[in-house]
Amino acid sequence: MSTALLPPAAAEALARLESAFADRSVADVLAHEAASYVRVAPEIQKAVIRYGVCSETIARLGRMDGHDMTPAQFDALYEAQGERARMHALLANAGQLHLVEGAR
Repeated sequence: MSTALLPPAAAEALARLESAFADRSVADVLAHEAASYVRVAPEIQKAVIRYGVCSETIARLGRMDGHDMTPAQFDALYEAQGERARMHALLANAGQLHLVEGAR
């Protein structure tokens, strides 16, 4: 990496970083650090996805006239509401409710 445009102190700091992370570039280290802040556990990812699918199901079935719904559609609506409530509780308990705020 060229340090010609950097002030001497910055060039020295960059050289120290590069030697400390010789097996990875500075860009790789910075990308890793940035990505570390957005990772969530797999069970949280699944809960967010399930919450979204349930919300879409509820919205789709909720737009239907109740007189036109089949028993299976009523069951699907009921199940989606229950599942979304369970995912909401799971996310709230994990402190990750911000991942679905506004999804309702």
